[in-house]
Amino acid sequence: MAGKFNLNKGDSVYKYTLLKNIGGDNFGEVWLAHDDAVYQNFAIKLLDATKTSIIDELHEARIGHRMAHANLVKVHGAEVIEYKGKDIVVLAMDYFSNGYRMQQSLCR
Repeated sequence: MAGKFNLNKGDSVYKYTLLKNIGGDNFGEVWLAHDDAVYQNFAIKLLDATKTSIIDELHEARIGHRMAHANLVKVHGAEVIEYKGKDIVVLAMDYFSNGYRMQQSLCR
């Protein structure tokens, strides 16, 4: 499924192998991706750097990385990369297959 960046399942972007497109809008796309460096799946948000403020996105990532709360998605990494001649902001976050974090008591 090609989107804003003409990405498809199985493509490699930086250190991520794309597994499934899970969303997107005018600013970018969100993919379930495998981090080939740490062997873990993340939801990665790929943002077009021409449509968003890199400084604002990295600031948001710093805050999201420091905070821990059941209603917040943990941000594990943020990079600005060049992909096919475009600057892209990449945010790696926890992925929840059902769209939200289940409480521990519900998971038992």
